[in-house]
Amino acid sequence: MKHRLAPLLEGMEMGKSEHDWLEQRLESMTAKEELLFRGAMQIESPRDIQTTIQILQGLDHYQLLYGAEDDVLLTVPAFAAGGDVAGAVEQTWDDAATQIKTVVDNVVFPALSMILAIAFFVKLGMSYFDYRTRGQFEWTGPAILFVCLIFVLLAPNYIWGIIGI
Repeated sequence: MKHRLAPLLEGMEMGKSEHDWLEQRLESMTAKEELLFRGAMQIESPRDIQTTIQILQGLDHYQLLYGAEDDVLLTVPAFAAGGDVAGAVEQTWDDAATQIKTVVDNVVFPALSMILAIAFFVKLGMSYFDYRTRGQFEWTGPAILFVCLIFVLLAPNYIWGIIGI
């Protein structure tokens, strides 16, 4: 194949009919289609000729966006496979759920634990000084903070089972 886009197809095995179809399709491409094809090949990184042909047949699913400085940006609108929007949303949630769980386990719960521990010890100290001045120790504030601290420390062990992640 002698077309200037032929290097994009290097290493892909193809039959005679695929070669002929590709040669005809590449020769009839507009400049915009060439840009779309180059960008789609970079985004998709196909490993076989069938995927490449699917990309060529679906170039209308890609869009060229021009910025203020006339830089070209290639975007791929999100389409649900076979019109299954619910499946696409579920798949997206499944992919994001593990990342959300990791962030919450490694950032949110430790931060809450630290804040509650500091508040607990400050309240405990204040209750002790109150006891020294009034002779009566107030347990309610420190007890509530202690229970909250225990809850937040143990939450990663069971909260994901409740939520279903």
